Amino acid sequence: MSNPVGEELEQKLLVFVDAYIGGGEGSHLIRELSEQRVPVVAMCEISDSTTVRDCSVTGATAIVSKIANLDLYPALATLIFSGAAFLSTELLRYQSTASQASSEGLLTARQRDVLGLLRTGKPNKIIARTLGLSEGTVKNYVSHLLEHYEVTSRAQLILRTQ
Repeated sequence: MSNPVGEELEQKLLVFVDAYIGGGEGSHLIRELSEQRVPVVAMCEISDSTTVRDCSVTGATAIVSKIANLDLYPALATLIFSGAAFLSTELLRYQSTASQASSEGLLTARQRDVLGLLRTGKPNKIIARTLGLSEGTVKNYVSHLLEHYEVTSRAQLILRTQ
C-alpha cells in the first residue's frame, strides 16, 4: 500500500501487555515477545516495584502506569520506534537508588555522560549530536553500559541506574 506521495508505509508492531495478565503471568509473555525483538509496553501498578522490576528484567521496552493518560501513547510509540526507552515518572519514584553511586564510580566520564542522556530517553542519534560523537561510538558506549550493569535493554538500564 502506498501513501499519497508514493512512498511505502512501514508497518511496525508495538505490543501492550498488562503485567498482571493471567494472574501475574505477564512477565512470561513480555520475555517471549522481547526474545523475538518485539517492542513491549508493560502496564502495571505504580506502587508495585517488584512487578516493575520483573517487567524490566524480562525485556519490556517501556513501562507505564495502568492509569497513565491515553494522550501519552502516540508519543510513547514514537519514542520507542526511534530507539528510546521509557519509564513513567510515577514508576521511577518507586525504584531503588542504592547501587547507583558505587556502579557509576567505575564508569569513565564519557560513559556517565552517555548514561545521563540515555536516562532521559534520548535516542543514540541525539546523544551523539549532543556529545559530538558518532552514532557508532554511542552504540559502543550503550553496549558497554548494558554489559556493565548486566542488563539487556535500555529500559532495564534506566531502571537499574535510577
